[in-house]
Amino acid sequence: MRIFTLILFILFPSSILHSDESLNYGWNIPQTPLYVGGYFSTSYDPREINDLVFDDIALLFYANKEKYHLLGEVELSDIPLKHLDRKNLRLFIERFQLAYDMNENTTITLGKFYSKIGFWNISPINTLTDTTTSPYLLESTFPELSSGLLYNYSFDYGDQMLSLTIQHNPDLDTSYNNIHINRHYALAYTYLSDSYTLRANCGYFRQINHQKSFYEGLSIQYENDFWTIQSELFSKQSTKHQNIPYNTYLQITRHLYNKHDIVFREELYKDNATNIQEDISLIGYTYRPHPFIAFKSEYVKYSNLPKSRLIFSFSMVF
Repeated sequence: MRIFTLILFILFPSSILHSDESLNYGWNIPQTPLYVGGYFSTSYDPREINDLVFDDIALLFYANKEKYHLLGEVELSDIPLKHLDRKNLRLFIERFQLAYDMNENTTITLGKFYSKIGFWNISPINTLTDTTTSPYLLESTFPELSSGLLYNYSFDYGDQMLSLTIQHNPDLDTSYNNIHINRHYALAYTYLSDSYTLRANCGYFRQINHQKSFYEGLSIQYENDFWTIQSELFSKQSTKHQNIPYNTYLQITRHLYNKHDIVFREELYKDNATNIQEDISLIGYTYRPHPFIAFKSEYVKYSNLPKSRLIFSFSMVF
């Protein structure tokens, strides 16, 4: 089945899709409609034995034709440059999705895709995010990836959107997801204005061990030429006493110049599954000599867990 999927992954775009647009990254394979790109991210954490790591090495395939849009991504993750054991290297299917624009307002996506929940989850590429580390709610509250159907409806004025996720089957790649699931139903409402974005999220998922969870959350962002202020608040109710009563963060990014940012983030969460209540503070600096290249440094301070550390990273989209 996986071999068949990979064959489709390579051949399907060239058979029915075509693109007349000049894309921002990647290369067009001559005489084909297929574009190939990718990204990588490295990080240095002096506290770890494997202090220098390739966090992600990903290859992207994409193509467009009129109402059709194809995207596929395969990835190697967490590759230590010291003590590398090639036997542990594995290629994962991160995304494999085909979208169809039914009309100007409605798009349906089939395949494996990032769940359209919150802000951080819809920006999965490290180079394009403000910090190397991500808020705890991203790994603990809802499935980052879904394998099924995504329905997007944009209202006529373009300032409101509804997104519906339906997964009633196992993951396309069961080993690559933060939570291993075989059911996921989610709804997100988004309101957009010139400076503000507001998103209300809710959903239900079932893990492969039959544990069931409901989650809900609010996400808000304000942005101008000098500041980006972002905050999210989520909670999760689960069977087997795995609740997360609250999981929230406030992140403030100061845009100093076109290429320089300073980031502050404060997180609070209580996780009954691990019996941990944590307060996490972050201060970071990002330099982008090009929109698709990022040098980052950040210090993360934990109030309880012994995980406080200084991290450096370099990432690039190509």
